[in-house]
Amino acid sequence: MSTSTPTTATAISAAGTGTLFEGHLISGPYERVFFEPENRVKLPDFIQATRIMYVVDDIDAVYRKAEAAGIPVLQPRTENTMGAQGRLELAPGCIVELAEATTSRSSTPTWSRWACPPPCAEHGRARRSGNTGRAGRRSPRVSTDQHDQTAVVAAPARTGWRTSRPALLLLTAVAPLLWSTTYIVTETALPPDRPLFGALLRALPIGLVMLAWRRTLPPAGWRVRTVVLGMLNIGLFFPLIYLSAYNLPGGLAATVQALLPMVVMVVAYLLLRERPTVFRVTGAVIGFAGVALLVLGTTTGVTVLGLAAAAGSVLCTAVGSVLTKRWQPPVDMVTLVSWQLVVGGLFLLPVALLVEGAAPHLDAKAVAGYLWIGVIGTGLAYVCWFAALRLMPAGSVALVSLVNPVSATVLGVAFAGEAFGLPQAVGMALVLGGVALGQVVRRPGLRRS
Repeated sequence: MSTSTPTTATAISAAGTGTLFEGHLISGPYERVFFEPENRVKLPDFIQATRIMYVVDDIDAVYRKAEAAGIPVLQPRTENTMGAQGRLELAPGCIVELAEATTSRSSTPTWSRWACPPPCAEHGRARRSGNTGRAGRRSPRVSTDQHDQTAVVAAPARTGWRTSRPALLLLTAVAPLLWSTTYIVTETALPPDRPLFGALLRALPIGLVMLAWRRTLPPAGWRVRTVVLGMLNIGLFFPLIYLSAYNLPGGLAATVQALLPMVVMVVAYLLLRERPTVFRVTGAVIGFAGVALLVLGTTTGVTVLGLAAAAGSVLCTAVGSVLTKRWQPPVDMVTLVSWQLVVGGLFLLPVALLVEGAAPHLDAKAVAGYLWIGVIGTGLAYVCWFAALRLMPAGSVALVSLVNPVSATVLGVAFAGEAFGLPQAVGMALVLGGVALGQVVRRPGLRRS
């Protein structure tokens, strides 16, 4: 940021010395930028626009003063490894990040360790006046790691997903493993021929419970995005996946779903500029071949409607997942999932009533089945899925989804007596090998400008 408008400069100066931060300011301001500008497009818009950060001792106290002064709060207080963070829009286009220091370690920075210069009055005056020094030179800055969506210049760069790879892969695998239980639960416990009613009960009740628990509604800037994500990930995806299941042989429907990693890689490149690695592409191809060998049988009963629904469900979840990563909201994953489930469930409610009529009678077995699918197979699964998307590349996360048919096959053999032979064993090995291959990454060092 080379210059500041008079309004912006005045707002920043007032924030640094006026009543807004009075009694709560620990240090600042600091410049918050990226060494690699191409990574900026991967972040939410309000993060991209943030250039200044202050360290305070109580974000909520500052927010109360801001609300009293009519200053918009863009990001609710969000806990992180340093304490918490938030964002205010002090003036149009002037977005300031707040970092809450809750420990002596975080409130007393070790500048050499964090590779950034200590704050000084000279630096603060230069930032407030828009003067960047001779010949447009700027003071040294810290890069945000491309996988860490919330790191800031005045906080130590979090280690990110690279240093806890097994744990994050396990977190990612939770979602497809839980989703794989949907097939056998639906077949053995739920009423037949009521897919829309099943989709409604899968989304809306748990969504309302999660929303009541978190008690956070989408802010003004996130209402349209919430509707878009809720429709793509829930409202459209659930009916399309059921429609494809009813109009395609099960093996073919699962094989079409196995195209998800490749579609996600394409969408992620277009929207995030996330380049698919050779390992990921190769792993996706191998995994697709494995799924086909694992589940693909007869192709009789194929309909154009079924193929279109299967392709549409893949496109919806691919675009929805990538947009969720691009538009990472300033809330926790439980809140994010609750928004989407409620939006999707409210869309499904009239559709289910119009198409399928009144709700069927539910016995104890069906109630238990819907509770499992709603609470575990949807609520918990989607929280894990979107948490993984926040921490890992979209292509890597999508590849792990291929364990879904592997787990479903194991459950079918164990509980439904389905056949398992050499083709299934080879297919399972190919899927798992492709998933593992797709997680291989090269680790480039941090580059400085």
